[in-house]
Amino acid sequence: MSVKTGRDIPITAPLFPEMSQLLSLARRYYDEGSALLARRDKTGAIRSFTLARQKLSEVKVVFPLNQEARVLELRIDQLSDPDEFGRKFSRMVQEARSKIDSRQDLTVAYSDLKDLEAINPRYPGLKALIERAEILLGFRQPPPNPRDLAEARSLVQAAQRIFDSGQVAQFAFARAQLEKAIVLDPNNTTASTLKDRIATYIGG
Repeated sequence: MSVKTGRDIPITAPLFPEMSQLLSLARRYYDEGSALLARRDKTGAIRSFTLARQKLSEVKVVFPLNQEARVLELRIDQLSDPDEFGRKFSRMVQEARSKIDSRQDLTVAYSDLKDLEAINPRYPGLKALIERAEILLGFRQPPPNPRDLAEARSLVQAAQRIFDSGQVAQFAFARAQLEKAIVLDPNNTTASTLKDRIATYIGG
């Protein structure tokens, strides 16, 4: 919730009409500036971009993390000065990386990375950095440890041998081994299936 709050402006927000109008005007000025730039009217483009920035700044006063406003501002930077924008993009990635490495301001770092992803999702290392942030924020599970996976496979194989042998007295032990395997590797479908089959014999 803390990460997503303020990224979007819900229709139920008291300021939704005003913010929507400001964003609409900003998009219109951005489109005008882009068209003027395509016609090599740099002075006119800068004027339109300046008007767009003014509207975006009004939105960001109330919703500083609003994604639409932040991404549109980045797009204006990109068109206004591509070389400087390239340096800014790289700098923002590095700043986010530092925050993630130190585990400080993770919500800000994640918001910055998602904004940058909207501009250039193929930027080297960006996807991996976003995944790291999502793991630290609890949005996704960390990748499994190879040793845990190997141990889980070994436990499943041992339990399978007990099941195949028909030694019902050992089935409870085999099920305990399978439960341990599932903890080590929740995606091990063989362990889950075998555990269910054993349960039909010993109950539970």
